[in-house]
Amino acid sequence: MATIDSETLEKNIAEVENQLTFAKTVFEKRDRLWKQNIGTEIDYLQAKNNKESLEKSLETLQTQLEKTKIKAPFSGTIEEVPVSAGQIVQPGVPVAFLVSNENMYIHAEVSEAYVGKFKKGDKVNVTVPALNESFESSIVSVGSVINEASRTFTIEVKLPNVDDYLKTNLVTIVELTDYHVDEAIVIPSRIIQEDLQGTYVYKVNGSKAEKVHIKLGQTYNSHSEVLTGLNAGESIVDKGARTIADGSAINIQN
Repeated sequence: MATIDSETLEKNIAEVENQLTFAKTVFEKRDRLWKQNIGTEIDYLQAKNNKESLEKSLETLQTQLEKTKIKAPFSGTIEEVPVSAGQIVQPGVPVAFLVSNENMYIHAEVSEAYVGKFKKGDKVNVTVPALNESFESSIVSVGSVINEASRTFTIEVKLPNVDDYLKTNLVTIVELTDYHVDEAIVIPSRIIQEDLQGTYVYKVNGSKAEKVHIKLGQTYNSHSEVLTGLNAGESIVDKGARTIADGSAINIQN
């Protein structure tokens, strides 16, 4: 994508290459003489060491030269180049904004109140309001750290590879199921009342209203789960429930 100025490195490499060429020539001559028992061992070892040192120096410089080339870590589209040719940049300064719509995911923050409620593989419903699109996906990871400022942990949800409409930084709505039971007694939350003894509703007992205290479970979408106090199939007072008392005569209209 870009190249950092490497003029100094290239000159150093050229200099070392010249030195290495000379060092190789000297070593080859020393090697031939040494094999003929001509010359001293120290001269031979010095020539060999000089050649090997220059080879390692050249290898190091070539590695540094390779690092002057900024390569894309993945395939994508360059959306923005915040620097220009000749500009001085420091480590950490962005030089290109690269975007890929492959392997996209949703990053969401979830309240710490739901710790332990979700796990990898759980199904979720995703809605993209701006595009009027929705689909089912799954959780691919659940964070292990609570954010000290927001008191939340992160989850990531996999997105389908749909380049036609999904874009980076779109706002999405993720619906997660934190509680599930196969069978439950559920009543409208609006008919639940409270007194000093707790929550209650009025049950139909013949032609009279009977005040029954109940224990509530979870509440969702204006409906509440009843854990104890009511049985399946019993009738309860809906309309007019706040205008009667325990034992009031009632007339079922519908």
